[in-house]
Amino acid sequence: MRLFDALVALGLLQRDTDGRYANTMEASLYLDQNKTTYLGGMFNQFNAREYQMWSKLGDALRTGEPQIGSTSAEHFATIYGDPERFRAFVNAMTAGSLLAAKAIAEKFPWANYRTLMDIGTAQGCFPVQVARFHPHITGGGFDLPELSTAFAEYVSENELSGRLRFHPGSFFHDDLPAADVLVFGRVLHNWDLATKKCSYERPIRRSQRRCGGRLRHAD
Repeated sequence: MRLFDALVALGLLQRDTDGRYANTMEASLYLDQNKTTYLGGMFNQFNAREYQMWSKLGDALRTGEPQIGSTSAEHFATIYGDPERFRAFVNAMTAGSLLAAKAIAEKFPWANYRTLMDIGTAQGCFPVQVARFHPHITGGGFDLPELSTAFAEYVSENELSGRLRFHPGSFFHDDLPAADVLVFGRVLHNWDLATKKCSYERPIRRSQRRCGGRLRHAD
């Protein structure tokens, strides 16, 4: 009961006059796993990996080194090789991107453009949200080949397979697919400044010379 009352105080539950508890409107919207608005995937990732990293804060401050135990590239390779961690990771990426994706889908002047490409797309949360709001938009997502099945499944669940498709590749080595709008969301923070300049500016310049358009960054 104390736990439930604490959740009431936090605004996650509500209690009626008969002492019965139920989800608040916000909790029902964002913490119900059966809804497309579910954000719990991010909390699952926190529980499985992120919180424990705070126990290494002292080491991080003393050494100035990341405490994930590998480089960013090695980190992602390890995740993609473990089906359970991979599923938790892509669900977390969708949960962490969903609200920003919805806001950009609503606020950006998409009527002025026809195509978009989400760079580092994971499951495809961003292009899905834009395509749902704007029926004229087509395009897709660009990411490592290991993400292709997760992208296809998520896009299919949202009944958008006819308008969005996956483009495999690495933005370290490959040209980016052409689109009116290129979007970088939640990817730049993974790399140091030198890597950002070397690995992003070259393909961006080349792609934008081919197709013109806009570049959107959200991190």
